[in-house]
Amino acid sequence: MRRYRVTKKLLDHYQVKTPTLSYHQHSKLQKIDYILSLLKQGKIFEEMANSKYPVIFYKSPYRILKTLNELKDFLTTNQKLQNTQIVVCRELTKKLETINRGSMEEVVREIEKDMIKGEFVVIV
Repeated sequence: MRRYRVTKKLLDHYQVKTPTLSYHQHSKLQKIDYILSLLKQGKIFEEMANSKYPVIFYKSPYRILKTLNELKDFLTTNQKLQNTQIVVCRELTKKLETINRGSMEEVVREIEKDMIKGEFVVIV
């Protein structure tokens, strides 16, 4: 929840009016159903495709590769986004911070080489 509040403050400060949605371990089942319905309708990715702002999300080490592969599938099917570059950061502001930039394939390859530990931030 803290990340959402900080992100919301930053978006407000820069007057970014993009809709946001929080999801965390304490979210109710209704929120999960709502998010799944948005995913099934393609609304979340559609929002990303039409956004003029970067999309930022946080991922655990347990979900990072699955999420990146799902994102890759979406990007390759959307002509407008096929050449999109991404940034995946691990353990930001910590001693073992790593930042990978490039195409989806390049970034996934780099992450797979390294230990998949810590929190990840993905910027599209």
